[in-house]
Amino acid sequence: MIEAVLYTRNTSSPKLKCQLCPHFCQIANNRTGICHTRKNINGTLYALNYGKLVTARPDPIEKKPLYHFYPGHASYSISSVGCNLACANCQNHTISQQDISHIDIADTTPQEVIDAALESGCDSISYTYTEPTTMVEFILATAKLTPKHHLKNVMVSNGYMSDQGIDLLLPHVQAINIDLKSFSNSFYRKFCHATLPPILNTIKRFYTAGVHIEITTLIIPELNDSPEELHQIGTFIHDLNPEIPWHISRFHPAYKLNTIPITPSDSLTTARNIGRDIGLHHIYIGNAPEIPSHTHCHNCQTTLFARSTFTATRQSFANGCCQKCQTKLFGQFH
Repeated sequence: MIEAVLYTRNTSSPKLKCQLCPHFCQIANNRTGICHTRKNINGTLYALNYGKLVTARPDPIEKKPLYHFYPGHASYSISSVGCNLACANCQNHTISQQDISHIDIADTTPQEVIDAALESGCDSISYTYTEPTTMVEFILATAKLTPKHHLKNVMVSNGYMSDQGIDLLLPHVQAINIDLKSFSNSFYRKFCHATLPPILNTIKRFYTAGVHIEITTLIIPELNDSPEELHQIGTFIHDLNPEIPWHISRFHPAYKLNTIPITPSDSLTTARNIGRDIGLHHIYIGNAPEIPSHTHCHNCQTTLFARSTFTATRQSFANGCCQKCQTKLFGQFH
């Protein structure tokens, strides 16, 4: 354990106020906050998950999903236990909703992560699978080592961060995929135990700071798949930048939403068409292998990267541009 960042002591109460995310948990002695990873021990807040990795392996960067950030390359993926949301459909609930104090996990150091990433031939380290914001101390310690090894730092996040948390992470993150699960505050309250405005704020701040950003929406039948809501999401992205990739992902029954059917292909293509009508340039459908997810030049529609599952093959693309019409492609590329 190490002392956590971003908390304050209250002179009139033994509780500690965590400032990492918008829950701003007031944590009593010997208790943890909502994410189960930060504990008040006799007036000091400790990060219980520091170096406690439950996942450490190379992945295709497309699996994050990031399609415009060094496509075709590998990213070393790490995660720990804990999440500051409680999504009813969480596919990783066995680790995201666990209390880390009940699990025996060996310690891993930031240098060991760096070494493993280099040995695996990865270009980046991805903080993923659970909510990486809750392992901010380990991210910061690892990210300080990455520049001299020419490794990038990637987050796959639910976006539920406080401004203070964003301030800490922004200087160290080169790419982020943020889940925009819905454009309804009531959806976030009912199914995620969170609120929408902080997530919109996180997206805006990372984009404005120049971090490469892509956005994912899991389409859940009857819950967030109305044309009106999809239009709201697409419009929000378009108003930031129509070049930002929007990943529309198929829902599969999971956790507490295990009676809802999978998302029909028609619903996914309807969402894609709504995004296209709004003017988004790059829309991808995920978890649906029957629907191609190639990257095309938005100007002349030439295929720049062809994809099969998580494999990307470069085609008519070089020096960041379409080889046919020389239109620059949004993103970062080797």
